[in-house]
Amino acid sequence: MKSRYPALDCEASRSALRFSGIVRPWNGGADYEVEAVVKDWGDPDVRVLSPTLQPGAPHTYDDEGLLCLYHPDRRPWKLTDLAAMTVLPWTELWLYFYESWLQTGVWWGPEAPH
Repeated sequence: MKSRYPALDCEASRSALRFSGIVRPWNGGADYEVEAVVKDWGDPDVRVLSPTLQPGAPHTYDDEGLLCLYHPDRRPWKLTDLAAMTVLPWTELWLYFYESWLQTGVWWGPEAPH
């Protein structure tokens, strides 16, 4: 994680992995403070801490403010995957498509029916 995302803070315990810090989805994009937590080695919970996402942002779980990075039934995340190679790139892509959505009102990223 530190070699690919040196600005992120990482913490690990017996029951959780947490990383947080600033990511930028592309060179001209905004900085986003994000937090990802994997509790009990389950699916990652990723949220944007700042800036506040626009109300009605697509592909979020409204009740918790979590990002929907993939369809849960497809489960592309495995415990053996490195978060720096999966969760963080997925988060950056989500932010890139979010910024495009802010500009155009269209979600240009891949979607799965929910």
